Amino acid sequence: MYYYSEWLIVVIGKLGCGLKTGDWDTCTGIIDEMKGPFTALTLSKLEDKDYLCGLVYGYCPTTLKYEDFDGWKQNLLADKPKFVEKKPTKKSSYTVLQFNDIHLDFDYVEDTPADCISLTDCCHKDSKVPKKL
Repeated sequence: MYYYSEWLIVVIGKLGCGLKTGDWDTCTGIIDEMKGPFTALTLSKLEDKDYLCGLVYGYCPTTLKYEDFDGWKQNLLADKPKFVEKKPTKKSSYTVLQFNDIHLDFDYVEDTPADCISLTDCCHKDSKVPKKL
């Protein structure tokens, strides 16, 4: 087992993040805020010989095996009903019109002051403009 000092891992993490992203303040803040999980994750990666070998040398023989997700998906869905796309017909199609968060002001008048004393009487016929100090 390897023993690393937490401050060394944090410094290397900040340096790596800052060089990679160029955003030193964000890197420092995130790593300081998440120091415990960051250190634990980094230690687990440093102790994983396959990860470390690939990180340092770029290519190493690996014990990881290729996972065939397409084959897995076919086996999982083999006994499920096939999907049939339904095409819309005039009988089953419809149009939806939706209005959200509508604020109607029936007393609104164009070219009236928008800089008013109270927000409830702005842009109305009798709007009062605040006096300048």
